[in-house]
Amino acid sequence: LVGKKVEILVPVDERHRLGSLVHDVTESRTSVNTRFFNVTKTGKNIICEWYESPIFDNDGKLDCIASFALDVTERERYQETLNSIYRGIRSQIGTDFFENLTKVLCETLDMSFCHVAELHGTRLKSVALYSPLKPRELMDFDLAGSPAEEVMKRGVMVYADGLSDDFGCDPRVTNDRARGYAGAALYDDDGNAIGVLVTVSDEPLANPELAMAMLEVFSGRA
Repeated sequence: LVGKKVEILVPVDERHRLGSLVHDVTESRTSVNTRFFNVTKTGKNIICEWYESPIFDNDGKLDCIASFALDVTERERYQETLNSIYRGIRSQIGTDFFENLTKVLCETLDMSFCHVAELHGTRLKSVALYSPLKPRELMDFDLAGSPAEEVMKRGVMVYADGLSDDFGCDPRVTNDRARGYAGAALYDDDGNAIGVLVTVSDEPLANPELAMAMLEVFSGRA
């Protein structure tokens, strides 16, 4: 972009905002950030967060503006996916919500199965479970030594691959040939862990970032 105007990165109908941003930086003499649709050299439209910081010379006069852009297109796509899913199931309550939530997570993330489980003493018992590949019974197992125990300690845990490397002693992990895993703890109003939302795959996760984002959103709703 040397010798070229930065406005070529911004669609024509957004360029008035760019002028306003430069004005704000100049007048406030402080850093400003905002979000723009941008155009790559191939003509592709992306979404970027722009961070603008004024640079002053030794006399305190504005010398130039340093700009840094972060491509957040994928993050925005994730958020739109989550919003779309949430709109579809937000009116449901109780068992219906859990059953549809496990189905949505499995199908969106292409997982082997997904379940919501409640903590009963030292055991976890499924209240909803969905498996698109084969029928499965609700699960009832000891928390100790399981991946779910680590989920309840961390809050959220995602394995893009290699779950059996750390949890090979758990027969459920080996029997299911589990590789990808994503789980989030569920909490009551007082912040006490009361269960987990977990989804498991016998293949590596195709999109670990989306898995984490979905778990964080829906574990709060559950």
